[in-house]
Amino acid sequence: MKVSAETLEIQAQEALKACLERTSISIDSMEKLAVSGVINGDFLAKLATPTGKLELIVEVKPSGQPRIVREAVGALLMRRRAYPKAYGIVAAPYISAESAAICEAENVGFVDFAGNCRINFGGIFIERSGQPALPSAKREQRSLFTPKASRVLRVLLEDPKKKWRIAKLGPKAGVSLGQAFNVKRILLDQEMIIVDDDGIILKDAEVLLVKWAVAYVPRKNWSEYFTLKSPAEFEAELAKICDAKSIPYALMGFSAASRYAPAVRSNRAMAYVSGDPDAIALELGLKAVTSGANIVIAIPSDEGVYYGSQEIDGMKIVSPLQAYLDLVGFRGRGDEAAQTILERKVRPTW
Repeated sequence: MKVSAETLEIQAQEALKACLERTSISIDSMEKLAVSGVINGDFLAKLATPTGKLELIVEVKPSGQPRIVREAVGALLMRRRAYPKAYGIVAAPYISAESAAICEAENVGFVDFAGNCRINFGGIFIERSGQPALPSAKREQRSLFTPKASRVLRVLLEDPKKKWRIAKLGPKAGVSLGQAFNVKRILLDQEMIIVDDDGIILKDAEVLLVKWAVAYVPRKNWSEYFTLKSPAEFEAELAKICDAKSIPYALMGFSAASRYAPAVRSNRAMAYVSGDPDAIALELGLKAVTSGANIVIAIPSDEGVYYGSQEIDGMKIVSPLQAYLDLVGFRGRGDEAAQTILERKVRPTW
């Protein structure tokens, strides 16, 4: 839901008051400022301090993403022409560490609606950090890693040095042009892409992948089983059944890692299957267990997990990128296997 400028202004004023509470500083007044004659949510706060009067120019933004914060910092520097003795502050629902660093580099303060702030001006230093993003800001952050949006990320990370126009990126990723444009906007706001007349290109593929890995939640529809069969026997039988019944599937996790990095060893077999895992398990003679599992059958939350899949030894294997995402944080040396795939198969393509 879009928040009005008036609501943002009120929230920014309350955030500033919260930042200054429990100090000897008081707010004498707050007055709106105009841009080209138009009143918006920005305001001038006049403070009374033990050492005298100070002025703060507060630039209010609906988002604290790095690109938007950088624009706000530029606007504050322009404002100082009219208020040369004032200190600039960016106010937004949430200011990330990256955005906070942008402010600090330009000697600009910030306050966010979660309770984080930094003011360093006129002998005053106030800093509060560690407050988590509000639900609205969290939704903004997660929107980049929804299943549909992730399809676009897969295409960009497949060849990070390639420039894409939205008209081609959308169809390639299997999403609408509107969805592709939304992903572009979010990446631009987070300063993770470069845009020019020829299209868009990733600025730093690894930064994007790390953010995705942190946000990735792969285990929503994972079912675990036990079998006396070896991983190789299970994988071969699963591939045979799925091929015979035209069921989309791909070996993932440790099963994929053993193909991409033979040094990775595990007694677990793992696969995505677009079908009923219990029916597959029954046909393969697997036993559902709550502990001691050596088989994982997962229902994909989106068909995007199959993007870039390869055929190795007559079986379908998820891409190295997907194998990495599935193994990050997985128990039983999952992080180690993920790092091996990253170093041997993913980074070399960048």
